[in-house]
Amino acid sequence: MKKMRFGLAAFTALLLCTNAFGQGKKVLIFEPAMALTDTTFSAEPSGYSKLVDMLRQEGLLVASMSSGEITQHKLTPYDIVALHPSPERPLSENEISALVWFVVQKGGALFIHGGTARIINPLAEIFGISMDESALIDVTSNLEEAALGRSFILSRFHNLPALKFDEIQRISFHGGAPLVLSQDAAAIVTGDDDCYSDNGLYSIGSLPPVAAVAYVGRGLILVKSDRTMLDNKNIEAYQNMQWAKAVFQQLASAPETAPERDRSLLSLRSQLSSLEQQLSSSTEKLKKYESDLTASYERAKSLQAELQSTQEQKETLAAQLQSVQSEKNKLSTTLAKYRSPETLKTIGIAAAVVALVLFLFGFFVGRRTMRNRV
Repeated sequence: MKKMRFGLAAFTALLLCTNAFGQGKKVLIFEPAMALTDTTFSAEPSGYSKLVDMLRQEGLLVASMSSGEITQHKLTPYDIVALHPSPERPLSENEISALVWFVVQKGGALFIHGGTARIINPLAEIFGISMDESALIDVTSNLEEAALGRSFILSRFHNLPALKFDEIQRISFHGGAPLVLSQDAAAIVTGDDDCYSDNGLYSIGSLPPVAAVAYVGRGLILVKSDRTMLDNKNIEAYQNMQWAKAVFQQLASAPETAPERDRSLLSLRSQLSSLEQQLSSSTEKLKKYESDLTASYERAKSLQAELQSTQEQKETLAAQLQSVQSEKNKLSTTLAKYRSPETLKTIGIAAAVVALVLFLFGFFVGRRTMRNRV
């Protein structure tokens, strides 16, 4: 009987462990210090220990990194990376490259929790998400302990096929900037109807996004602009903890939910590659057209030169023809003089005189010859 009870208890415990959404998944929480020094790992992030406790209760294996450089080698064992950027510690190009590799190549889930545009955008913009430099204001949903409407309640949640917030009604927002999304990213939390940004980018009624997700194949990136919502001071307020649990549930199951996604950045890149190929083909065609146009232009110039030469030859021939015509006219005039009756009469008389002279000369010569013979 005792063995049966023990077996039942063990089976129940196994079921409870199995129900944990992140069973066996590994999470690295990166809360950077101000400088790049040797890597320091810790079991307890300084300001997010309550978040870590919740994740461990859900079966996730959590480690923390507070200093050192992010590399592919350090990211390899992990399924999820939660990045809490420091305003004083920008990411290097090598770190950005490593995090992009983690999402795109490894298929990992990256959660960027707050930060500033200068720190976040060099990484997030690669995936179609950027952070504005303005501040959000909502005076009607203002937190009781806050002033000026810069800390307020968020109540608009947008479900995706693989990320739903059906049980979440309110979470807190403790200051931050709105996000700017490309067509590759989707908002999952937005401000309400009277929330706006102080620089005019988002006006009242525009529902500025404060959290968004972008998928890349089996990997994903999730960005939230409020850095302090999940720290030890605020995580237990409203439904912040439940929201964090829903988010990490999606991050943990990202590879399994990949087929359910409507769109992915990878497919867009394929479309972009196709467009680039079409552009390249169009460029080649344009070059050919330009080459043909240049050849046609050169041919036109050659024909124009030939036409000009022909025109000059025509003018020369016309001048020569005019000269010949002038000579012809002179000859015609002279010939006309010879053909006149008076000229013909004179010629006839001259011819008769010549004939008479020749006759007389012949007669005289003949007579003398006959005398000489006698």
